[in-house]
Amino acid sequence: MALHSIDLQMSNVHEQIYNLNYQMNQRREDLERLEQVISDVEIYQQEYDQSKKHWEQPSLTRTTWTGDFAEQFESMRQENIRESYHHVSRIQLEQILHTLLKTKDTLCSEIAVLESDIKHQEFRLNDLEVMKREEQYT
Repeated sequence: MALHSIDLQMSNVHEQIYNLNYQMNQRREDLERLEQVISDVEIYQQEYDQSKKHWEQPSLTRTTWTGDFAEQFESMRQENIRESYHHVSRIQLEQILHTLLKTKDTLCSEIAVLESDIKHQEFRLNDLEVMKREEQYT
């Protein structure tokens, strides 16, 4: 194989390695940002769970408030607010976390593939360097 051809192939492999490294760095930055978002959502979920006591209070008893309005308020709080609270805290936040964790797994897989591709290209480059040395000395 001619030296010129080997040099062209080596140049192409260098370019591919550069592009793969760039893509991998982008994915790692994306992963870092995503991990921060996951952490933030988990904190929000904990804070939201802790806020439950605020909408459950004050406790309305016959001694603090009675009558039709008290019963209607307590009924609304027990049914509507509790249902809405459960929907946000357990369904929406869990769905968001699930989606974020799936995205994280996808990014980790993409990074692993890119690392493998880089190693493959580095081996290819080493082979081309050996071929070039052999071509130079023959």
